[in-house]
This record gives sequence, C-alpha cells and structure tokens, in this order.
Amino acid sequence: MANFYFLLLVLIELYPPVHTPGGAISMLMPLMFVVSVSMVKDIFEDRKRHLSDEEENMRKARYIRKE
Repeated sequence: MANFYFLLLVLIELYPPVHTPGGAISMLMPLMFVVSVSMVKDIFEDRKRHLSDEEENMRKARYIRKE
C-alpha cells in the first residue's frame, strides 16, 4: 500500500498546476527507497525458500509399491 501511495504522489506531482518546489524527484526518492527495501527483503526470503526446497528435495524417501 505504501508503494501505491508514493506512486500516486509522483503522478500528482507531474501534473503542472499541482507542481511543488521540491519537484517529482523529491517524491520519487521515497518510492525508490521503499521499493528497493522490498526487493532486498524478497531476495533474502526467496534465497531462504530455495535453500529449504533444495534440502527437502535431497532427502531420501521411501515409497510403497502397490502390486
């Protein structure tokens, strides 16, 4: 939801009558920060999930053959 809020602020800032002295760049920086932090967090979570899946896939399994 925070990403949508900052994106909306950037889009409003691009509309000439609403333009503020800071400009769109001042609104874009928080959006880039939030997205960057989310990306780094997702990378760590995906890596952890990948290692967990790899460990589970390498486990030996027993199966029952139905005759």
